[in-house]
Amino acid sequence: MRFFRPASAGVALALRIAAPVMAASLEDAVAAYRRADDVTAVQVYRSLADQGLAVAQFNLGCIERRDRSDEMVSSGR
Repeated sequence: MRFFRPASAGVALALRIAAPVMAASLEDAVAAYRRADDVTAVQVYRSLADQGLAVAQFNLGCIERRDRSDEMVSSGR
């Protein structure tokens, strides 16, 4: 699962060049995710995903998948 962290950071950097206004919010989401502040990260990613930003939709899905995997491990499935 650690693959997604560098990948999302790389995509965030690419978007910084293409869309400066959205990149600041995306950078905030990536920074929140890196400091394990999932509540803030999900809020920002969800807001950007609702606007149609594909990388935010992808990263939101990665967080959800990770959370489901954690639940399965803790429940013994």
